[in-house]
Amino acid sequence: MSWRAGLLLSGCLDALANEHLLPYAVYCGDRLVPLTSRRDLLHALEGLHLRLIALGARRLQPRITTLGLPRGKRQRIWVEWEATLGDGSRQVVAQTVEYLRHTDSGLRGEMTEYTCLLKQAA
Repeated sequence: MSWRAGLLLSGCLDALANEHLLPYAVYCGDRLVPLTSRRDLLHALEGLHLRLIALGARRLQPRITTLGLPRGKRQRIWVEWEATLGDGSRQVVAQTVEYLRHTDSGLRGEMTEYTCLLKQAA
């Protein structure tokens, strides 16, 4: 997760997109955002990157709070995303449940559910 956070903050969105499977689903509250193409996924990742930069994030640190038991080739991971800002302060910008699948290429994301999202990062 730390590697993915670094890719997002540094703007290496093509490499980050490779860590996801399509179609990719994003839930934010009751709202489903289906990302059915690589272009849609890259657009969403770019939006997250730009919001973090606008917030003044210098570092993005994921903290795994709960690790679900694998079921078949799938696994859930609960993550708290903390940004270190330019002034050195830290702020939790999101809490998510990441739905992952084990593939021949490694662990890939299938869906993200936001359980908490900082308004400034939204």
